[in-house]
Amino acid sequence: MLEAITWAKDFGALGLLALGVLAMASGMVILPRAALSVVGGLTFGPWAVPAIVIGSTLGASLAFVAARHLMRDRLARIVARRPRLRAYLDGISAEGWKVVILLRLGSPCPGTPLSYLAGLTGLRLRVFACATLIGISPPVALYVLLGAAGRAALDGGRPEIGSVQMALLGIGVITTITAAVMVSRAAKARLAV
Repeated sequence: MLEAITWAKDFGALGLLALGVLAMASGMVILPRAALSVVGGLTFGPWAVPAIVIGSTLGASLAFVAARHLMRDRLARIVARRPRLRAYLDGISAEGWKVVILLRLGSPCPGTPLSYLAGLTGLRLRVFACATLIGISPPVALYVLLGAAGRAALDGGRPEIGSVQMALLGIGVITTITAAVMVSRAAKARLAV
């Protein structure tokens, strides 16, 4: 494993670009961003954060645009058969960027379906992209730091999981609960009408 990490790190900026492209793919197909972030941290250290955040935001934005312009009819038919899903999407549309940020900070649902489904809402692309960028930055930073700590352990150093990492994890848990409550309330209100 160390040889593979060393090999990837030897590519320098080109390796970071490849990591960004993989992150972009993770925004369009279901690839675990957490695992990608840990490996990025192992390989490139903190430099992996901007590559993954920018790549993931671009991928999520492409999924959003594809859903809005290329797949809208098909996705709308799927959503039309599921009134609860429609109500949740209406809740996301009503709450806007706040819910997107919260869902990106920490959600049990993979981010890729959120990107496609958000294309069916009234959100503007720039609002969605900015909320995605803000929302995925803390968890990506946390996982990259965990990967960097793993690298320090492999190199014989003492890995340190500090209070910042623990705070980010706590924020992720709290925001997941907050987003679930906000979207559920908005969906229930729409279903009651």
